Amino acid sequence: MSRWLALLLCLILAHPSAAEESVAFFYGERPPAHLLAHFHHLVVEPEHVDSDLLGELQAEGRIVYAYVSVGELGKERPWTGETDPAWQLGENPDWNSRVMDLSAQGWRDFLFERRFLPLWQRGYRGFFLDTLDSHLLVAEDDRQRKRQQDGLVRLIHRLRREFPEASIFVNRGFEVIDRVGQQINGLAVESLYRGWDPAGERYTEVDPAQRQWLQERLRTVRKRFPHLTLMVLDYLPAY
Repeated sequence: MSRWLALLLCLILAHPSAAEESVAFFYGERPPAHLLAHFHHLVVEPEHVDSDLLGELQAEGRIVYAYVSVGELGKERPWTGETDPAWQLGENPDWNSRVMDLSAQGWRDFLFERRFLPLWQRGYRGFFLDTLDSHLLVAEDDRQRKRQQDGLVRLIHRLRREFPEASIFVNRGFEVIDRVGQQINGLAVESLYRGWDPAGERYTEVDPAQRQWLQERLRTVRKRFPHLTLMVLDYLPAY
């Protein structure tokens, strides 16, 4: 199983307008427009969606979100060779990817010039930011973690400033939520009950202590930022 080829089902947490904010995540090839048409927000892998399909998915006011990894760079990505090795902090062997330096102005500029701007020009009006906390895999102390988090905050604030009409969803990012909560539209978390172990290639049960920690963070976010759409994604085998 691959992070880039995953079909994820999304559960919207209790919210006054939840019935109007259904969300689907589909990272695989050939997204089924006839099925995704039942959802209001659609998160897709943009490399798997051509302009005709994008227009079909956007019909009747649906918002389509382009998946963008900001804290990691998959080695199979075609633009990997265009990046500066100095922007790399380390490796994530579980996903065969490089952990990127969010404090590097060059990396943030690359994301805008090579990813966000072209996606906006293609017609996307939503972005889903993933791997926000990957720096925790390699940061050795609070000072290093703060540098990465400051860079992430700058990235999200710039994204809002340059694309004020965009809808922005993020995956976790609890470490910076107090600083960016007003800049985003939704927050997703993975593995509340069931997860995926890429090393062992198996589905897993989430530890109750980890589940409680995550639930507490979600309650805090809901109280602090009631406007956000909160989403939970769990991993289950296809039947």
